[in-house]
Amino acid sequence: MRHGFIGYGNVIKAIHAYLQKIGEKEFTYISRTNSENSIKCSKSINKLVENSDIIWLGIKPQNLDQVLNVLSKTNINEKLFVSPVAGKRITYIEQTLGQETSIIRIMPNLALEFGNSVTAYTTNNIQHKHKNEVKRLLQSSGQLIEIDETHFDLFTAIFGSGPAFLLKLIDVQKNKIRQLGLEDNQMNNMLAGLLEGTAAYYRNNCNRLSIDELITNIASKGGTTEAGLNYLNENHIDKHFENVINMAQKRSTEL
Repeated sequence: MRHGFIGYGNVIKAIHAYLQKIGEKEFTYISRTNSENSIKCSKSINKLVENSDIIWLGIKPQNLDQVLNVLSKTNINEKLFVSPVAGKRITYIEQTLGQETSIIRIMPNLALEFGNSVTAYTTNNIQHKHKNEVKRLLQSSGQLIEIDETHFDLFTAIFGSGPAFLLKLIDVQKNKIRQLGLEDNQMNNMLAGLLEGTAAYYRNNCNRLSIDELITNIASKGGTTEAGLNYLNENHIDKHFENVINMAQKRSTEL
């Protein structure tokens, strides 16, 4: 398949890197702000459309209208569009490109590059010869879940933005363990191990134990973990964290 990227931000970079890893070879892109020397840069959107089977919309939500207007003047017959654009529904794209256009809307995260994304998708059910192939590619990049489009804003807040929120907590821990006088690479490996170990602990027990039970297994009565948890509970940190997700979800609905 021939892949065309309109825009080349972080999500598209991750998608491109993963597609290369699994053997996809034909790529072209166009971007006003980012450059990538490893693939062919198209001189115009029209040329990109001509040389692509799958067109990935990698632009910011506020720039989507301009790009769609240009696309509507090109020959997009038999093209499949894949959109990770936050907050923009398939019907929004159809208003300009037409209801007969085949579209897959996705919401991955940057872990897709390493085959560890949790990605949501939905389609407008317009048949296309490459649609199942694109879904197969996304399935191989981690977990692929089909959800109703009305839930995309919440999914975006948790799984699209979620890695940044978790990393913010890791940053707090990293700043604390600097007191140990360790090298940065050693601290990074330790914290990555903490994340991987916690993920393994959760994955191997979550179907038989609740999260409260998993936490209780770690927290000895009167111990250090309980002291930290008491502070979290007394200061309603869970509500603050819920509001972080709520604000991200709200922003997705506004885009």
